[in-house]
Amino acid sequence: MTFDFWFNAMLSQFQAVGQALFTQGLVSSQGGNLSVKLGEHLVITHRGSTLGSIQEGDLVETGINK
Repeated sequence: MTFDFWFNAMLSQFQAVGQALFTQGLVSSQGGNLSVKLGEHLVITHRGSTLGSIQEGDLVETGINK
């Protein structure tokens, strides 16, 4: 499977985790970042993302060696 497939699949996971953390009061709306390692890639929520309502544009991809 391609990286693009995994990136798109991860969006719903980022949204679920971000919403759960926010709803349970474990993070403020913009208090931190979420990230996941996918092979040689990192997908990270960008600075200022609203964790309770993450959108596709809130995710940034970078290579581990970049």
